[in-house]
Amino acid sequence: FWKAAFDGCTALLLLVLAFYIPFSIAFLDVGDFIWFDWYQLVWFSVDIILSFCSPYENEEGWVTNPKWIAAEYFQCFFWVDTISTFPFALVLGASGGASPLT
Repeated sequence: FWKAAFDGCTALLLLVLAFYIPFSIAFLDVGDFIWFDWYQLVWFSVDIILSFCSPYENEEGWVTNPKWIAAEYFQCFFWVDTISTFPFALVLGASGGASPLT
């Protein structure tokens, strides 16, 4: 039950981010709502950790072996999740209202 609730909250956060990201690029300075940037970074980092512990279903039933779960996650979504969660703005040093992309 907890994983379904967490995934539902993640879907809601993604919906909010679909509106927040374009709005923040167009109208906000880099320092505005920095707490929300940290919140979503932590949320999706926790999601990566939980994905290593979450069983998945295949044609033979539920897979609960942690090594198999990790191997499947590495083959599928780990790299997408890691790249999309990576804090590029922090690493590239965005500061003072300047975009790290310009």
